[in-house]
Amino acid sequence: MCVKDMYQAWLDGDHDISLIPREEDPFWEPVEDALVGTANIFLQSLGYVLDFDDSLTITDLKGNEHGLLKDPNSKLL
Repeated sequence: MCVKDMYQAWLDGDHDISLIPREEDPFWEPVEDALVGTANIFLQSLGYVLDFDDSLTITDLKGNEHGLLKDPNSKLL
């Protein structure tokens, strides 16, 4: 069954898409790991067993800022 036929059957209500096996489902793709960005932390406070209470900038591979990583309740140890 091609994608167009599957879609039309779904629109008509003739086909329950939850019953399609994953091997035959053209819309299903396996989950893969993907690098979204990085956040750098200096580990000097780890050597002195200090709490870390700061936000970390999440950057992509080009160095553009895409978010902040912040958890004020976490400790390095």
